[in-house]
Amino acid sequence: MRAAAITAPGFGFAFTRESLAGVDASVRLWSGELDERVPTASNASLVAERLPAPATLRRVALANHFAFLTVPCREAFERADPEGYETVCGDAPGFDRRAFHDEMNAEMVRFFERALDLRR
Repeated sequence: MRAAAITAPGFGFAFTRESLAGVDASVRLWSGELDERVPTASNASLVAERLPAPATLRRVALANHFAFLTVPCREAFERADPEGYETVCGDAPGFDRRAFHDEMNAEMVRFFERALDLRR
């Protein structure tokens, strides 16, 4: 594997420098500033710090753990499971999930083009 893009990584605290020593891929990590399920400090930040090669970490303002999912947040889902809907689809005021995904997807394409030295 030459490159990896990882969103909202969990169990970052479980990885040590020794366990990550063999990773020589370019790594791009994404974490939501409002993620209370897998907070940046105890997950993505630790992985980024412990990887042998420099990793880039993007902290996404106003993003929670589920902001990285492109689930269909439809009215039927909200009616069937209001609590689940709020957990998965409830974004902070001012966070535009669709716009964020457009931006993130374009950024990931650029990352992989650079990391894999792809030419169009």
